[in-house]
Amino acid sequence: MLFLKNKTDTIKRIPLKIITVILVVLEVIKQVRNVIVGFDFYALPLHYCSLFVFFFPRAEFGSEELRKFFFPVAFMTAFTMSALFYFSPSSIIGSSSEFLFNDFSHFHSFTFHHLVILYVILTIALKLYKPTKNDFKYLMIVMVIYVTIAIPFSHIVNTNYCNFLYSVLPPMEFIRVTCGQFIYSLVMFLVVGFGPSVVAISYRLVYDKVTKKAQKVNLQQIAINQGWQVQTQRLPVLKQGILILLTP
Repeated sequence: MLFLKNKTDTIKRIPLKIITVILVVLEVIKQVRNVIVGFDFYALPLHYCSLFVFFFPRAEFGSEELRKFFFPVAFMTAFTMSALFYFSPSSIIGSSSEFLFNDFSHFHSFTFHHLVILYVILTIALKLYKPTKNDFKYLMIVMVIYVTIAIPFSHIVNTNYCNFLYSVLPPMEFIRVTCGQFIYSLVMFLVVGFGPSVVAISYRLVYDKVTKKAQKVNLQQIAINQGWQVQTQRLPVLKQGILILLTP
């Protein structure tokens, strides 16, 4: 993506828009297939990762106000998922890597999640996301609304959206087994509802520290360059002085 490095943000966002369109197309195919082949509640877009189908279009194609709100939400939820993916890939895409071309569901899961990761990588590489103090608030609002809807619905239709009924992660499943379903649901509400906001705050702290360090290095480099320029400008004067002294 080096050819996009010095382009405007509008040009830089073209790959993100393409990713968004592909994600939406994949999800539409998934939902149509779910109706035709045989309806399954699990296919409904109530998983954590299904949120990108709603967040990305608003972040990339919405009005200025929508983009201002949803781009931080889209990026930070995707960043959180990407971090969890590399911590425990099987908890995100199961066995989709092994059975990639066996059926559409595995292909969809593998492709969808890797496109989300690509969205995160490009956003960072092209320096499109500059965190602000309000980002964690946007995330908190959206994610609390999500868990308020998704957790009860998971129990109503007995479908394990986002591990809300039980967890594939041993530490979380241990909490459910030892403390009971209610405590587990409360923990999941807090983790999913507020976790991305904590990640956003941490990301901003690191971003600010790295940015300040980079600015300090740049200022030092400018000072060094200016020093060389001053010395270079003085050389002709010194040469003239030496000539005068050496002239009989």
